[in-house]
Amino acid sequence: MNIPIFYVGGASASGKSFTGSKIAQDADLAIVGLDDYYNQIAKEDLTDNTKDDLTKELSIILLGHLIESKAQCIVEGAYLNPYDTLKFSAGHLYPVFCGYPNADPKKRLDEINLGKDGKKKHWLTWKDPDYAISWLKTHIDGSKWYQNECKKYSIPFVDFSDFQHGESELMEHYRKFAKKIDQTIANVCEA
Repeated sequence: MNIPIFYVGGASASGKSFTGSKIAQDADLAIVGLDDYYNQIAKEDLTDNTKDDLTKELSIILLGHLIESKAQCIVEGAYLNPYDTLKFSAGHLYPVFCGYPNADPKKRLDEINLGKDGKKKHWLTWKDPDYAISWLKTHIDGSKWYQNECKKYSIPFVDFSDFQHGESELMEHYRKFAKKIDQTIANVCEA
């Protein structure tokens, strides 16, 4: 029986790590954060593009291994784009992408600085505010790209321009995914 992996991708600083971890904890599943692989690669003296490319290659290999081993987990990270997820056979990966195409960069930075869990702050909080706002503007544009690509390939896109709305919508996508899995298991048991 094939049980797909719930993949949460999209723009950096969208809320996918926080919400993905929350879903994994609630569902008692492991979460595989692709940032861990990037952070290891980042220790090497490489260009940012090379680091991103290597993380993307490792992410594709890792997803292949997880699918092959029939792992039940959530994978989250910003290293695959919607087209990349099409490389996996239908039914093996349930991708959902996140972004914040309608966010105000200054308001977004304020929200990030407040934190959601009181424990772990986003790396952007340690940067100069002008740099952070400029970075967010770039990722707002990237979010619009993700949104358009998801539409093109009929892949769900969750708008995290409002954190609470995005969190709620991503959790709803997971509930639909889990219900589909439960139905698949019930069908196999009946057969």
